[in-house]
Amino acid sequence: MENFERKDMGVEERKIEKYYNKKGLDYLNSSQEIEEIIYPEEKYFEIKDIETEDEAEKTFFNELKNNLQAPIIKDSFEDHNKRREWRNELNKENPEAYDIYERNKIRLNKISTNIGICQYFEDRLNQSQKEKLDDIVNKTNKIKESYNDLSFEDKKKMAKEINYFIYDVYQSLSN
Repeated sequence: MENFERKDMGVEERKIEKYYNKKGLDYLNSSQEIEEIIYPEEKYFEIKDIETEDEAEKTFFNELKNNLQAPIIKDSFEDHNKRREWRNELNKENPEAYDIYERNKIRLNKISTNIGICQYFEDRLNQSQKEKLDDIVNKTNKIKESYNDLSFEDKKKMAKEINYFIYDVYQSLSN
């Protein structure tokens, strides 16, 4: 198995440790099952919270922000069931590492959740954003059944595209 270099996408280590638990990061970085951790661009750590009195919206805004600040993690599992077993063990052994791993941007559950949140705010989106959301929803619906068969590079590309869109939506909702 190839040993992949950990990538720091311009985010200073102290900032990373501010947003991710150091014990959890150390555990993941030393795990044989983790091949690569790609940290988000620095701009995602600089976004401000969106103030609202609506509790559901607060939850949705926090989820979008957490997704923007989440890493992309490549693991060595080719079988989703083995990944699930490992995640369950990870949760028992190191809950901090589990929390970071669960935030992985390429997880289909995360992608679906964030698309759903963007759909919730659809009436506040501009026309271009609505069209992009429709495009993302259509792409995601087409590949849901075969998502686990996609290459890591395809998943990463999709996650980054969705992330750029979420950033745009988050920025416009904060104004």
